[in-house]
Amino acid sequence: MLLGCIPVLFHPRQRVQWPWHWGSWVKRATVLLDLSEVVDGRIDPIEKLRRISPTRVASMQRAIAENAHCVHYTELDGNATRPIDAGTLGSAPDAFRITLEGAWELAQSGDAWRMLRPNLLPRHRRARRELCPPVPLARL
Repeated sequence: MLLGCIPVLFHPRQRVQWPWHWGSWVKRATVLLDLSEVVDGRIDPIEKLRRISPTRVASMQRAIAENAHCVHYTELDGNATRPIDAGTLGSAPDAFRITLEGAWELAQSGDAWRMLRPNLLPRHRRARRELCPPVPLARL
């Protein structure tokens, strides 16, 4: 994704695995193919991908370009005070900061204890808010 590749997923639950990092933009930036149809030979994944319109591909690549920093771990300068690429992304959070913010919100919500008892977790957990805002392409 950091190079602009469009993720091809084979199960709808893959879109909800990283709710802190993949916000509402995940559906605009991924292709979802049915794994059982691929395995059974009912669809040819390469042919299916070739049929995606250039307009849709460009739209997905734009969504990725604006949000790829959400899955990027930024290298810090020697003083560990600011990211080396801060001039490019400004104050946009990287994946590590997003993880810390998500964990902090989870702890503050009182739900952190549920991590020790996975059977008590809801089957589908969504982030309470978008932890990674997009960086508009004009800023890049």
